[in-house]
Amino acid sequence: MTTIGVMLCDHVAPELEPIAGGYPDMFARMFRVHPDVRLQFYDATAGHYPAAPNECDGYLTTGSAGSVNEDAEWVDKFEEFVRLLHAERAKLFGICFGHQMIAKALGGEVHVADQGWGVGVHEVTIVEHQPWMDPRANSYQVISSHQEQITKLPVGATVLASTPHCPVAMFRCGSLVGIQGHPEFPCDYAAALLETRASIIPPDVSSTAASSFASQPDANLLSAWIVRYVAGVSTFE
Repeated sequence: MTTIGVMLCDHVAPELEPIAGGYPDMFARMFRVHPDVRLQFYDATAGHYPAAPNECDGYLTTGSAGSVNEDAEWVDKFEEFVRLLHAERAKLFGICFGHQMIAKALGGEVHVADQGWGVGVHEVTIVEHQPWMDPRANSYQVISSHQEQITKLPVGATVLASTPHCPVAMFRCGSLVGIQGHPEFPCDYAAALLETRASIIPPDVSSTAASSFASQPDANLLSAWIVRYVAGVSTFE
């Protein structure tokens, strides 16, 4: 049995919960095809953390409506946790907020993207394959929902996947991996979330994103990669 700790960096807005439940429900559905995986949830926004990095075989994060640059106590504590995992060579697969925090915590930079919002289903190209990317694919489709993105990588980081809009769509630094997209989001939830941001996302961007939800994201592919990454024996530089 592989235990994956999911760090909750936000909570689904109450009005959106009827669509797909909370983040624990989304991750449970994402990994339901992996009966050998057990999820353990920790509410990072409330200061809930594992007692030690080896409490789980590896960790995941949710996204967050907040920013990694936000001046908040819980954000600072989460940044310290990311540095601890890196120092201990523990495994973390950071999603969206977690992806950006890996970069910031290790000396990179995150800013509001000049390209504007990244929303909708995006096709992402693999630029460096990893042993845990099995089944092998040259690209994957994933839902994006972000305004900020990584603008400077930490020293020693490697870009694993990219899009024209988001050059650092997936990267690795030591034992930590980040992905900008949301493999856990179902399309109906992402569409509803998009509607709540109608006042801050340009109409043409929203329209294109809404049309993209007819595509099928590669949630099963990405969940398989995450399980292989966490459960596999890897050597990290």
